[in-house]
Amino acid sequence: MLFRSAALQVTRVEIGAGAGVLFGDRVANIGTGGAFELGLTQPIGPIQLGAVGVFDLRSYHAAEASQVSDYRAISGGLRLGQEFSVDGPLSVRPAIGVRYGLVPGLGFSCDEAGGALQCVPLHDGDADVEIYALGRAVTPFAELSVAYREAGRTTALGVGVKVVVEEYIGSVASPGDAVLADLPDGTPLSYTAEPSTWNATGLRLLAHLSLADRKSTRLNSSHLVISYAVFCLKKK
Repeated sequence: MLFRSAALQVTRVEIGAGAGVLFGDRVANIGTGGAFELGLTQPIGPIQLGAVGVFDLRSYHAAEASQVSDYRAISGGLRLGQEFSVDGPLSVRPAIGVRYGLVPGLGFSCDEAGGALQCVPLHDGDADVEIYALGRAVTPFAELSVAYREAGRTTALGVGVKVVVEEYIGSVASPGDAVLADLPDGTPLSYTAEPSTWNATGLRLLAHLSLADRKSTRLNSSHLVISYAVFCLKKK
């Protein structure tokens, strides 16, 4: 089996869909959900630089409801990788990157004191009320994609699978404001969370599709040849 560098020198659009799950005590109430990804990859020599956006369709378990859906689980970032061909049209791309985004559903147990809520992580003890905060996280990740790519005269189409392992390094706003469902007027209460930082590990499995337009590659190459010929004529 022969591995060799195989970066197609043209911008590529990539779309992925699958499932994602989080592991860790602080995210134990957040369930497995759908994972969607949109990326744009640009080769720079043998390296592939990409911008990626991720949307996770997850729900979390809350005390007063079976499941709560929250559509704010979005993130974006950059990816750096290198693609290798294996036996013709089959390609493998290891990559690393980092994203920044939102993670809803982080639970806290809170005691009310003087109109404010003093909160600790949800599983650290009983309390008067529970709140579910919106977290923010820096997420380094490593991924491995395997794709079958068919190159035509004008386009290159690829289909494959991707595995992504992520490490969430997050925090929640503290102090912050929370609205409790049992308050009739929806009055926000201030809360303070301790600790306000959290960590979790994520795993995503995606099927992905990529599409590249090879016309721009040929046009750019022709332009370079024409420009060089004109330069030579002027020099003579």
